[in-house]
Amino acid sequence: MNYKKNYLFFVFIFILSIYYYFVPTFFFNYIDKIINYDWVLFKGNFLDVKDNNFNIFLSNFFINISEAELRWFIWDNLKLFSSYRISFFYFFTFLILAIILIKIPTIFKSKKKNEEYILAITFVCLVAYFFLLIDIFNISSFHVNNIFLGSYEKSLDRYYIYYNFLDKRNTHINILLICSFYLILKKNNIGFIFLVSLFFYNIITLSRIELFIIFIYFLAIYSDKINFKYSVLLILILFFIVFYRDLLTRGGAFLLSFYWETNSLFISSVKAINQLIYLDYVEVFKDNIKFFLNNFFYFNNDLINYYPSNLMKNYSTRGIDSIYLYHWVFLIYFLTFGFVTKFIFKSDKFIYVISIYLIIMALRGNFVHNFGFCLKLIIIIWFTEVVIRLIKTKIK
Repeated sequence: MNYKKNYLFFVFIFILSIYYYFVPTFFFNYIDKIINYDWVLFKGNFLDVKDNNFNIFLSNFFINISEAELRWFIWDNLKLFSSYRISFFYFFTFLILAIILIKIPTIFKSKKKNEEYILAITFVCLVAYFFLLIDIFNISSFHVNNIFLGSYEKSLDRYYIYYNFLDKRNTHINILLICSFYLILKKNNIGFIFLVSLFFYNIITLSRIELFIIFIYFLAIYSDKINFKYSVLLILILFFIVFYRDLLTRGGAFLLSFYWETNSLFISSVKAINQLIYLDYVEVFKDNIKFFLNNFFYFNNDLINYYPSNLMKNYSTRGIDSIYLYHWVFLIYFLTFGFVTKFIFKSDKFIYVISIYLIIMALRGNFVHNFGFCLKLIIIIWFTEVVIRLIKTKIK
């Protein structure tokens, strides 16, 4: 596999990082000219189109807050953190991390993996696929019941669907995302079956993130084969992924989505860094230890809440923030990842697929948590491969 020819993927990631790190800077630098405090506090909702979309966006964050607290948060926090220097710092941190991750697979020559290795990945995928089918059945039953009862609004209520069906561990989804594309790279068509099921699952749950990851994976794998005709098709697909939910649930509030994605991450980032800079470093170090035990060994330690919701709701997080918050855990995972991929799990294609996944998580989500997940996935596949090999030896 020639990673150097995937120029389109790298250009897309570059443009995406500009959107994620500089769009909030632009808007919050002009917040004093566009915000209506009274409207945000008392009249904000998605259906009211009498005010600008930025005020609609802000109104969905602030809860139980006075005008004085609102002004304090905006002027002492959002305006302060909307410095272009801070945006450049995030931007270059992400680019450096992305370059390192994308370079890791290139240090290996392509390895011809044995049959047990492919069987191990397929077996892990099938187990994950079983749980996906259960999810699809439950959500489909929910939609069918709504159709018979005439309660169509519940089927289009993203918050109801999320908190009743998606607000749980979805490890099986991430396993399928990563392993399916490896199987596709190995010319195994079962990977496409898994992806079609994931596509259907996202549509019936009004989700976008997995669709977006699938889009980026195809871009990373096939960008050297994309001509102008396919570029137009990809743009249309990207628009569908970004806006289909808004068309169904908000009647086409497209500009609001443009604000929502990157600015909501920015607000979460401000909350987290505000918490971090006022903490004693000993507490931060202890929290890193607790996070590591929770994340990798499933302990149940209480962690510092970097995203308090007493004044503002929290929707999602920037991946880079988790590196700042849990920098010791990130270092442990990074060194372990380097050791494992160099001396134990020498598969450049699988590590490439994982690297793409981690680059996406660096933009949105808990990067350090997902880094730990990828390490555990590698260990599970390696262990399954060993078991399959032992079983075949016993049979012979």
